[in-house]
This record gives sequence, C-alpha cells and structure tokens, in this order.
Amino acid sequence: MTLHLVGFIILKVLSVLIFGVIIFKVIMLIKKKSLQMEEKYKIVRKSNAINILKERFASGEIDDNEYKERSAFLSSLNS
Repeated sequence: MTLHLVGFIILKVLSVLIFGVIIFKVIMLIKKKSLQMEEKYKIVRKSNAINILKERFASGEIDDNEYKERSAFLSSLNS
C-alpha cells in the first residue's frame, strides 16, 4: 500500500511541475508578444510625430531652427 501512495505522490508532484512549466511558457510568450507590440507602437508613434513635424514646417507654423531642434530631439529618442 505504501508503494501505491509513493507513486501517487510522485505523479501529483510531476503533474504540478508540468502544469507549472506550461503556465510559465504561456506567460513568457504573452510577455514577449507584448514587448514586440510596444516596440512596434513606439516606432509608429515616432514616425507620426516626425510626419506632423514635417507638415508643420511645410505649412510655416514653425521655423527652420525649431524644426531642426525638434527633429534632433525625435531622432535622439530612437537611440
């Protein structure tokens, strides 16, 4: 009887470990995808900011110095 009990305990411990590994892998996959989406969003957001800056410069809302200063600032965000 004790042999069956030991086998049962080992089986339960292994099943908990396997489910733990599966849950860990799923969490890591979600985290990785989240970081990829965040990085993609930053690139799109920066691109939009540069386009808006170009439009404002083209329409005459900002002068050459302000355009260069803000463009340099947006470029520094990439680094």
